[in-house]
Amino acid sequence: KRKIRQIDRREGGHPVDDSGVPIPPAELRYRVHGDLSQKAFLNVGRQVARDIQTCTEHVGVQWSSFTDILDFGCGSARVIRCFLAEDRGKKFTGIDINQELVDWCKTNISGVTWKLTPSRPPTDLADNSFDFIYGISVFTHLDRDLQTLWLKELDRLIRPGGILLLTVHGAAYVRHINLGAQKREELKEKGFLYLTGVTGKWKLDGLPDFYQTAIQTTTQVRQEWGEHFDILDHFEGGINKLQDAVLLRSR
Repeated sequence: KRKIRQIDRREGGHPVDDSGVPIPPAELRYRVHGDLSQKAFLNVGRQVARDIQTCTEHVGVQWSSFTDILDFGCGSARVIRCFLAEDRGKKFTGIDINQELVDWCKTNISGVTWKLTPSRPPTDLADNSFDFIYGISVFTHLDRDLQTLWLKELDRLIRPGGILLLTVHGAAYVRHINLGAQKREELKEKGFLYLTGVTGKWKLDGLPDFYQTAIQTTTQVRQEWGEHFDILDHFEGGINKLQDAVLLRSR
């Protein structure tokens, strides 16, 4: 806490990025980014935004074709901020389960519909509201059952033929961590691992205890997510070279 207060004092009361969009304080950056660095927060956000556009173009869908866009798990606007300056003709909605993050976004960033959503669906959003939904580093932290519930909810929210981009921890992530032979074998056998780390008062990221680490194989994603959507492609390390990007189309 002391370090966070020192960083906030050093950065000044209301820092903004190069486009004039307010930058969240250090604690709210850490909650979605796992790092206190303002520079890293902004750089990763820009990279993820570029990767989203690149992935959609790889499946033959131009970013310019989208009109109503949902940031599922918007956090403190790390990614959505990067679209606002150049995409004024689009309608953006950001939803998150964290009250403090949503309140900060509502107070500081205009031009977006910000909504607090429950940790389990349904949301209060209308059916068929969006033609593009992206969720960065959300399913990477949900267990299998909760993933299924949210896939069904996103299927309700996306328009027929709409596109979704959701990230998972896959092979690219496994190469970056020390998973161990036993866990690697379990992942190979089951296709899905849910690793629980710190919980309770020692969980310092400000996120709920159920928000842990999910790892899944491409085969598992294609089999289970394919029950809800057509899978257009699965880009290993497609988002910031760490998380896999899964491109889906509503049936």
